[in-house]
Amino acid sequence: MKTENTDKKRPLLGCIRWDAMSAKTDCEKKSLSPLKWHDRVPFFLRIDSENEVSGDENTQEIIDRQIILAKESGIDYWAFVSSPEKDPDEMEVYALRRYLASEHKSGLGFCAILHKYVPSEESWRERVEQLISWFKEPTYVRVMGDRPLVYIFLVDDMEEAYGEGEDTQKAINLLREEAVKAGLGNPYITVFCGSGADKAVQQIKRYGLDALSAYMHIHSGEPEQGYPFEVLANNTLASWDYFKQMYPKIIPCVTLGFDPRCRWENPPPWGAGKSCYYEQGTPEQLADLIGKGLEYAAENSESCEAQSIIVYAWNEFCEGGWLCPTHAQGTQRLDAISKMLNGQMAL
Repeated sequence: MKTENTDKKRPLLGCIRWDAMSAKTDCEKKSLSPLKWHDRVPFFLRIDSENEVSGDENTQEIIDRQIILAKESGIDYWAFVSSPEKDPDEMEVYALRRYLASEHKSGLGFCAILHKYVPSEESWRERVEQLISWFKEPTYVRVMGDRPLVYIFLVDDMEEAYGEGEDTQKAINLLREEAVKAGLGNPYITVFCGSGADKAVQQIKRYGLDALSAYMHIHSGEPEQGYPFEVLANNTLASWDYFKQMYPKIIPCVTLGFDPRCRWENPPPWGAGKSCYYEQGTPEQLADLIGKGLEYAAENSESCEAQSIIVYAWNEFCEGGWLCPTHAQGTQRLDAISKMLNGQMAL
């Protein structure tokens, strides 16, 4: 499979996956259980009653079905949030394991978003070995020729685990060195900003990383205040030029929605702050925003040297950003993306 888009006249369309709906993890299903949130329930869960949602995403059949749907829509790769957890059925692990085992994965690439760290040199070496094994997969995404694409969720977390400065630098250097030694190319490491783009830029420069991006973009609205989708869309559009001004190399992030209200009633273990939220966009509005992201990356190829965008998200149902089919909308969002891409490719 060609995971760099040499056979298409557009940048790669990547989509974030944060997986938390196996039988072992009920917190997301609890958040979606009240009737008023059933429009978000993904196709692979059951709506048992007005106040109960159940099911288990962790089957090969369900992940295979998602792979096929993503490929048919034109998505080029999934970016899996991945932790050092060794239990193959644990959240942030099970879907990637199923993806790697799938006979359908050719045609849909993947890459890693590094998340969570065990503060020991031995653990990081094991993590690097795992990443190298993924880089060897024919479907691992490569950009700029032969460079495996890696996202870091938050550099802050690496620094907390390994120490700011020399030790975190050693960890990053080890990943680069082992990848190059294995003949797999120098990883293209992109940082998701957390507490601010300015801090992320400092970290990129400090550790010799490659590009700036984001997990999502929302504006600093009033807590518990709702805003039209257009506010979110305009903020996303503005963020690309803002990031380019902050750092010359970027991967544009396209935020498709943000509405975490279902978590306010049934919060997950990691908490649920009462931020602002946005109305859901129509499938056509979401597809149009993705199209604008692809056009921006193509037209700003010097800054967007990786020729990829990253979309929030495939499966953030509880946070309000998803493309994976639901009971309420079916494949409407994916259908709109496919239609947009077919029209864009025809231009």
